[in-house]
Amino acid sequence: MRFSREPPATISARTLGDRADAAYQGGEHLEALRLYAALTEALPTRLHARQRVGDVLVRMGDFQRAAEVYMNLARHAAHVGYPLRAVVAIKSLAALEPSLEQLLDDVAAAYGRGSARLGAGVRTTQPGLDQAIDAAVEARWATKEDALGEATAAASTYRAEDWAMPERLIPIPLLSMLEPKEFASALHAVRVVQKRAGEAVLTQGEAGASFFVLAHGSVRVSSGGGTGSDAAEKELARLSEGSIFGEMALLSDAPRTATVTALEDCDLLEFDRDRLAAASANISSLGEAVAAFARERLLNNVVRTSGIFQALDFEQQRSLVKYFTTVEVPAGHVVIRQGEASEGLYVVLRGTMLVSRVDGGTTTELARLGVGEMLGEIAIVNRSLTTATVRAAEPSAVLFLERGYAERLMAGVPAVRDHMERVSSERIHHTFTSIPPASRDIAEDDAEIFI
Repeated sequence: MRFSREPPATISARTLGDRADAAYQGGEHLEALRLYAALTEALPTRLHARQRVGDVLVRMGDFQRAAEVYMNLARHAAHVGYPLRAVVAIKSLAALEPSLEQLLDDVAAAYGRGSARLGAGVRTTQPGLDQAIDAAVEARWATKEDALGEATAAASTYRAEDWAMPERLIPIPLLSMLEPKEFASALHAVRVVQKRAGEAVLTQGEAGASFFVLAHGSVRVSSGGGTGSDAAEKELARLSEGSIFGEMALLSDAPRTATVTALEDCDLLEFDRDRLAAASANISSLGEAVAAFARERLLNNVVRTSGIFQALDFEQQRSLVKYFTTVEVPAGHVVIRQGEASEGLYVVLRGTMLVSRVDGGTTTELARLGVGEMLGEIAIVNRSLTTATVRAAEPSAVLFLERGYAERLMAGVPAVRDHMERVSSERIHHTFTSIPPASRDIAEDDAEIFI
């Protein structure tokens, strides 16, 4: 007896999406078009599938149909709260008809600073691919004769019942800090970058010249993976749609401090320093906005990880931060010099600090301190002169708290005092064991053994 195998009733949306991406990257245009169209029919609120229908049509040379898909996507995405998707669609459209790049001005007006439409809003969630869809959908698209025309219609049609129209539009981090005219100038300078799974977006150690906004997909942030003691690669974070990274490239010439790798098919908006500089007359506040955004993110990271802040509750943390000032430190610059009066307490905000001490004419490197670590606490705890020199090993930034404030903080918050005394004691011991006995100068006070 022969048994006929029934076709599966459902298929994984991820399987369908992966096959579509593989066909798209492999140049199988008609197959990719059918699969993306099937995905659009099964998951009508998944905007990325609609974008790829337009992209495939461009590769097939059908620019008119591609423009129709992009135009509808740009308008709809902006209205339902997905401005980054709208920007990608408009940039794709402008590649076909440059005059249509003016549509970016509408996005900037709706999402720029001062827009009456901005606020706390709710938007339709983009569906993930970890779900089953009706296998019959793919089967139907596999047999359609007018695949180009029907795919265009499917990708250009938006049913009202599928979408929630938000009363307020959610601001875009960083970009919505700009006035509409400046926002528009920045968008005109932006470039769309596509990355496949496994491709690097940026690489640790390379010179940075741009920052990125993730319009679609997800990426992995990691550090290490080189040679020597830091060879082990460490995953730092995973970022999803709407995330911003690499912004420090606009503030300094420091090399990239991490590698960012695409975990899936990604669309990114690249804001290049040179392209932005060419439009600097119209985006004078972008540098200020980037600096404010970067500082806030660095501060949040330090507050979350630094021991001195961990001793405080949330309100105390936010209050204390106000008393710190941010100081940019060029590579090689001395922050603390051995044998001088302490000016205050420092916390590394960005970069690396090299700590060294001179004893008996011999210079000994004691430590390299990174983000979140304190400098100068021993001189404050013990009311002594500084006993080591600290200089920037690379372009860096520190938070500085004037000595008077630091002393009052110790006196008023026992948990902070305990933390500073513990770190001080540990570093004194480390310093004593790091310096060869023959090189040690005779110190009048054991507090002089470190900073």
